[in-house]
Amino acid sequence: IFNLTPDAFVECLKLAIAWNRPLMLLGGGGYSHTDSARCWTRITAVACGADISANQDIPDHRFYTEYSPAFDMRVDAMLLQDENTQQHIDEVVSEIESHKSAPLITDY
Repeated sequence: IFNLTPDAFVECLKLAIAWNRPLMLLGGGGYSHTDSARCWTRITAVACGADISANQDIPDHRFYTEYSPAFDMRVDAMLLQDENTQQHIDEVVSEIESHKSAPLITDY
């Protein structure tokens, strides 16, 4: 069973920030535009040095009613089949770790 929640994204981002290396975040979508908005709001907050609790209420705005039935930042985990092979996971982790010690680029 596999599930990648906004909490997991936030923890991954905190780890990447702790490496104290230049970091560029590129967004993407999801199956639900309201869940994607919740996720990217929390990720953006962490990237800006803040943190938004999953229990934080969503402020009133034009699309507020689309966030029903829960009007907070929580995205519930679902039980999904994990289709990642251990080999693929090991390759991804290895690739990420190979960049942790990359030299800083200071001339922009």
